[in-house]
Amino acid sequence: MELALVGHVLGDEQSFDVDDVVRRLQVDTWSTVYADPSASAFAFALGAELGIHVAVEPELSLSDVVRRNAGRNVVAVCGQESTRAFIARAAGVDQDVVPIPRRGSLSRVRVSRSGTFSLMSLNETLYLHRSSSKKGGIE
Repeated sequence: MELALVGHVLGDEQSFDVDDVVRRLQVDTWSTVYADPSASAFAFALGAELGIHVAVEPELSLSDVVRRNAGRNVVAVCGQESTRAFIARAAGVDQDVVPIPRRGSLSRVRVSRSGTFSLMSLNETLYLHRSSSKKGGIE
């Protein structure tokens, strides 16, 4: 199972271009986008572009998402602290050493059937610069 975490800043729905995230995620097949209510607008836009189901959960638990989705690839749009806490647990490190995810960043974790976590990427943002370069510069 693979979980792709898209960094979201609460109250900042239009902070990055959905198309940039879609282009990055389209290289794989995803079954569901999960989000808490604060990220639902972006999650529904992402789900529509990827053609997949969106599940908005009042109390989004990334551990529960992993447990319920064995053998699937899923996306979760979640806040910075949720992402940091999950990555720290997956990597077996203290949360303080995990960088704060940038909005729109992508972190990917693979989970084997035996429950072993493998951190595939952390805080990817290079794909986000494509749209900003059209506006005259790279961040």
